[in-house]
Amino acid sequence: MHTIAAYPIPLDDLSLGARLISEISGRSQEEVLDRLEKEHCSLGFNVLTALKEREVSPFVLSEKLQSFYSDTDAFLYETFVWNRCSLKQDMRQRVLAGLRRWLPFHAKVLVFGDGMGFDCASLALSGYRVTYFEIGNKSIEFARRIFSLNNVSVDVCSDLSESPVDFFDAVVCLDVLEHVEDPPRVVGELVKHLRSEGLFFSHAPFAYLHASVSTHLRKNLRWSGDWKCLYGTSGLIPIDGAFFWNPIIMQKSAVDPSHRQRSIYSKTPLFLQIGGLLLSLSRLWNFPYSFLCCRLVQQQARKLSPLSPPVS
Repeated sequence: MHTIAAYPIPLDDLSLGARLISEISGRSQEEVLDRLEKEHCSLGFNVLTALKEREVSPFVLSEKLQSFYSDTDAFLYETFVWNRCSLKQDMRQRVLAGLRRWLPFHAKVLVFGDGMGFDCASLALSGYRVTYFEIGNKSIEFARRIFSLNNVSVDVCSDLSESPVDFFDAVVCLDVLEHVEDPPRVVGELVKHLRSEGLFFSHAPFAYLHASVSTHLRKNLRWSGDWKCLYGTSGLIPIDGAFFWNPIIMQKSAVDPSHRQRSIYSKTPLFLQIGGLLLSLSRLWNFPYSFLCCRLVQQQARKLSPLSPPVS
């Protein structure tokens, strides 16, 4: 029987979270708590500050940005606070609800770009067989500790090409595609590892271009609301999800490519089509979408519990 996952440790314990970040980053707990407090006041603060210190241009992919992803500890603060926000918690619960509805218990799930590992821990706590993939060294180290603290078994994958094709029952890709150089290519590579009629969960706020999310690539704005080119060319058909694709749930189709486009529109729920149309308007003017996203995220981050003092 499927169950809703418990709140993964240590999202409800800021002192423990700060201690873990301190151990991984080499910073004192006092400094970590100060950085977390600034992150709660302004989500994205630590990443933006680190980008400026390294003189990395915002919204543009570069060698400096790629190196930044690999070795910075700034994402530890942003990701930790973001995972405490109810928007992120709701998204995680929608993924779990979709898995319960469409797949059998103990299904094999690949979580691509899970950062600190909270989504993987939540899925594993719910009984799924989970594989974690990430590129950030400090995030991977943190995720291993999260899996241990939550007493779950999660496979850590460092090279996706070594995974078998047509293997996973589901792929979860949340808040990743807006960061990559070629989103359709990444989707296509992930779909290769998904079995026929497997599920693909995606959330990619391409139109969210704001100083607080400076690692989102501006050139990817063109994919906002476009499932035909972004997902449909890889054989994915939208079947469920949230109104603004937060997330959108798609199924790998066995339909012949020449008939696939017709299948996309015949099987896609109307509310997803309307949501996609509204998202596509942000390609022309993304300010309203970015403004709304920023307000919602920042308000939630500021409403979270005050920080606890360091553990002695």
